[in-house]
Amino acid sequence: MDATRDIMGFTLFHDRSPEKIAKYEERMDIVIQTSEKILIEKSKKPNFGQGLSFYERVAKSKELAWEDLVNSLTIFLMAGVDTTTNMTLWVLLHLGKYPEIQEKLYQEVMQVVGDGPVTDEHLEQLEYMRQVIRESHRVTPLMPGSTFRILDHPLVVGGYEIPPGIAFHFGISAVQNDPRYVERNDEFLPGRWSKEAVAKRVGTPSEIIDSTMIAKPFGHGSRMCIGWRFAQNEIRVLLCYLLRDWKWSWDPNQQKYKTEMYVGTRAVPYPSMTMVPRKK
Repeated sequence: MDATRDIMGFTLFHDRSPEKIAKYEERMDIVIQTSEKILIEKSKKPNFGQGLSFYERVAKSKELAWEDLVNSLTIFLMAGVDTTTNMTLWVLLHLGKYPEIQEKLYQEVMQVVGDGPVTDEHLEQLEYMRQVIRESHRVTPLMPGSTFRILDHPLVVGGYEIPPGIAFHFGISAVQNDPRYVERNDEFLPGRWSKEAVAKRVGTPSEIIDSTMIAKPFGHGSRMCIGWRFAQNEIRVLLCYLLRDWKWSWDPNQQKYKTEMYVGTRAVPYPSMTMVPRKK
């Protein structure tokens, strides 16, 4: 299980003194052992793999080796809460700052979903919500350098040679906020991600911001976030219920925050929202 421990340590561990590393590895071993215990107990149940749990179905199918299953569950436990939470908080912050965008999104939710339960079909139709979340990812990406690889060979980038063994990050935050590629880059404009706007960028230098390596906050390819579908739907469903019940706002002139990195970026201190119920 060393791979999971190394990945989580690379992402979360800042104090690299021998004492701190030893303590970290000790605690990570406990987390990994707990993950394995959960899987073993679940697998003994007669209905294991027969319900809605995608994870159980994969485990029963034996498509992944046991070690890979435990690694994946460990990452779910460690990274599946804080990351989704922080990403949702960024969206809420932007909606609270721009009431006209919040109202437009509310109208879309009421038109598509109404007052009933949110379904898969509804989520697919929430086009403006997709644009809002995408713009939030551009302005305040959860991971400014979320795509990284450990190089196994030398790589020359911009005239600089990077040796093997180095963790190479792709700076999605810098590219997405570069005025050379993003028009009115200092404004929060969800409409820049409409299908029409994306089509107009084809063949221009700005097309780079629509690359799949940048556009998705969950990465891309075989190593993308294992829980990306769940996280994406979780955020959208939560926004639907919040928008139907509440209006929220905050004053950017009075409430200042800094962006800090901890299991993804977060606003510190997070602005205090004024919440007003939509229905009385």
